[in-house]
Amino acid sequence: MKNSLFILFILLIGCHKKVPEEVNSESKLFVGYLKKTFNIDVPDKTTTFLLIPCTGCKGCSDRTFLRVKEGQIDSATIIIICNERHEAEYYIPNSKNKIYYDKKNAMGNYTFGIGYPAFIIMDKKVILEIKYISPMSITDTCSQLQ
Repeated sequence: MKNSLFILFILLIGCHKKVPEEVNSESKLFVGYLKKTFNIDVPDKTTTFLLIPCTGCKGCSDRTFLRVKEGQIDSATIIIICNERHEAEYYIPNSKNKIYYDKKNAMGNYTFGIGYPAFIIMDKKVILEIKYISPMSITDTCSQLQ
């Protein structure tokens, strides 16, 4: 009987949902990256960021960038484009979005800045969700956030 209660107790503790330390840690890293690299203070309201990395799926980054260039991303989304090679094709002079260029690939030092482009949704400086844009999801993910 004692063993059954002990197992039940362990199961109840194990099933209790907490905010994982990794989420808080990644949120702090992302907020620190924005402050250090661009001097951006993340607002206390829900904010969406779109990261287009230098390394990873080049085709995904190019197609996501094309959607930005065509104005298909919600104007409230803050866009961060890694452009360490300073390629003119990655600049958008008259965008409705706030766009920041990571010219030194500082985002490459973090897990959120490698691989696929990603929408990072934050509220009160905490990451609520990261939606990676893969070849299979580019149309769905981008259209959900218009």
